[in-house]
Amino acid sequence: MPRRMDIRNYFSRPGPSTSQTKSTNAANPSSTQTEERQETEISTPPLDIGLQEKQKVTLSSAQVLSKELVSLAAGDTDVPSYSCTANNIPGPVLNHRHKSGEEVPHQPPASCIPVQKLKNKTLIFQSSWYNEFPWLHFHESIGGVLCHTCVRASHQRLSDFARCAEDVFLKSGFSNWKKAIQKFRSHEKSAAHKLSVENLKFHKHQEGISSQLSSQLLHDQHQSRAALIKIITTLKYLAEQGLAIRGHETSEGNFAKLLQLRAEDDKKLKVWLSNKVSYTSVPIQNEILKTMANAVVREICNDVNQMSTQFGLITDGTQDIQGNEQEAVCVQYVDDKLNVHEELLGLYQVSATTGVFLSKMLQDTLISLQLPIQHLRAQTYDGASNMSGKYKGCQAEIKKVQPLALYVHCGAHVTHLIISKAIPNSLFIKNALDNLQELGTLYRSSGKFKHMYLNIHTDDLNTPSPTSLKPICPTRWLTRYAAVKAVLDNYPDVLAALQEAAKELGSTTASRAAGLYKCLSSGECLLGLYGSLPLIQCLENFNKSLQGSKVTVSGMLEAAEVTIKSLQSLRCEHKFKRLFEEAEQKLHLRDLDAIPLPRKKKIPKRLDQGLGFASNYCHDSAEEFYRVEFFSVINAAILNIKEYFTSADLTEYQDLSYGTRSSPNVSSGRSIVTPFTCLPAISCTAERSFSALRRLKTWLRSSMSQQRLNHLMICHVHRDRLATLSPQAIAEEFIRAEDKRRTIFGRF
Repeated sequence: MPRRMDIRNYFSRPGPSTSQTKSTNAANPSSTQTEERQETEISTPPLDIGLQEKQKVTLSSAQVLSKELVSLAAGDTDVPSYSCTANNIPGPVLNHRHKSGEEVPHQPPASCIPVQKLKNKTLIFQSSWYNEFPWLHFHESIGGVLCHTCVRASHQRLSDFARCAEDVFLKSGFSNWKKAIQKFRSHEKSAAHKLSVENLKFHKHQEGISSQLSSQLLHDQHQSRAALIKIITTLKYLAEQGLAIRGHETSEGNFAKLLQLRAEDDKKLKVWLSNKVSYTSVPIQNEILKTMANAVVREICNDVNQMSTQFGLITDGTQDIQGNEQEAVCVQYVDDKLNVHEELLGLYQVSATTGVFLSKMLQDTLISLQLPIQHLRAQTYDGASNMSGKYKGCQAEIKKVQPLALYVHCGAHVTHLIISKAIPNSLFIKNALDNLQELGTLYRSSGKFKHMYLNIHTDDLNTPSPTSLKPICPTRWLTRYAAVKAVLDNYPDVLAALQEAAKELGSTTASRAAGLYKCLSSGECLLGLYGSLPLIQCLENFNKSLQGSKVTVSGMLEAAEVTIKSLQSLRCEHKFKRLFEEAEQKLHLRDLDAIPLPRKKKIPKRLDQGLGFASNYCHDSAEEFYRVEFFSVINAAILNIKEYFTSADLTEYQDLSYGTRSSPNVSSGRSIVTPFTCLPAISCTAERSFSALRRLKTWLRSSMSQQRLNHLMICHVHRDRLATLSPQAIAEEFIRAEDKRRTIFGRF
């Protein structure tokens, strides 16, 4: 009983590689000719009729293997490979080749083929059968012959629809020499064999036509690929720099002009751009940008899933130039070396800003990016009610799905709120900062006043010009100290410019300047500026320490403790006395009125009731009066810090962190450290993305679609990651998107 062959061993003997053949031929030309003669002329063993001389059998074209098998043997990736299944016959490549390099059936001498032993006689394979049936192929591992034509066709999936295919000539092997001729003729006349022969002929004819055009086609594809690389690199440069791609007209934009500039040094690119289809249209630009942005986001998500697994979410919203609500979604994770990373995942336009809607948007985002919400351990937003609400806020809705996601109020936003809530506790500091804001507005809105202020010392060459004034922006965190410092450093010049503007400028500007001069020249306002300076400096230093991308919650809580101690050190009579003396000294140098004691308020009759028992406390001096108000501001700031940094989630975080450090049963492995390091302390990464949004979507680029805006944001914000992307990889993904592009560009 012949052994049944595993079809994967069909072409079991690997042939010589093309590179080895070429090197051998080059080294010994004479041996090449000898080998070619040996391959084309196969000696047959003595026939059973007594012929002793060898017959040279010339191989016919029907015995030549198709070019696909030759390509597969050489490792050509252009030829498709198929899986080894029961109906799809696999087979290692043949190692017997014609002088043309094509593979032929393995037809060894008859003496090498096993005999068939019966009871009374022994049957052997006849070499003459090779002439009558040239498709015979002997396989040593099964000890039988196969149909070389049918196996080739099956291997190339050209006989999938053949009916009544004989497995004995495809898989198990034929070795019944008693009925050999009968079976061989029967197989040769079968429909499966005829279909294989016809399909192989048609396939070879098709290859012949393709080979005639291959040279020119390969040349054109090479030039097309080179032009595509230039298009991709040009678009990549503009996206990295955040520059406009299109102009008012597509042909006048930066993309078209930069390509034309590069075409001056590249004739092939110039020819390509002159084609009717040059792959530079707006839809093609959007597709390439999408490919690059998806590659960047895919790399970030892979880092999160492979390095960290657990992660935290950061979300903040703003409005673009068209008034559309844009939500920036960022992720914080830890790499293999426990370094903290914050990355922007995308910009999403939303139609509502309720907590339920935003939580659904975040869940959909995580699903689309294949970031399991089960691995979410933290969420950091600002303190708006739609985000921090206890019942209907975004953080509450996320906790319903993932209770382990702790909520942290952004530390930078908290510091801003602390300043805003502490300052109103002192009327003289609040009024001073309001006057400072009005001065900055006048400086920005009136060009004449700005010129007058900056050129106040034009006649005196030895005196430097004053520095610029800055308004207090209500939404920027670190502008108050710089604005107060600029006014105090240039206080005489400010008063001189206001006094001159009140006399020379128009009525509206002059009245504003006169009112500001009256307020800023008062001792109360000057003392308010001096009193606010150390308080604002302390809180802004705290804010600045929280704006790094590697800030952790533990570091934020420690910084809050240090800030409380710094504020408590300001609550000192000696320090306030020094501030009071500095303000009085500056007033004396300008011949201004000293700091007065506020007027004593009369007690209402409803409180006194005419009995004279009620008495109002009267401060002994102005210094004592303003010191009390100054200390009230410090007290309010300290109380607000303690209130904001003792939330329920932060308390739970501290308990977990303390338990991890103190428990002797808990190991200090990576799985313990990661949940604490991936907890975002601030949302500054989302805030920084808004700056990129304002650079990308301007008044001149307000018609940009949301999809294009998101892709440009990813490419612009992640410039470092985009720079590492290979233009060839981007081009390959672009080409694979459509079959037509494979014909135009080919393969790299």
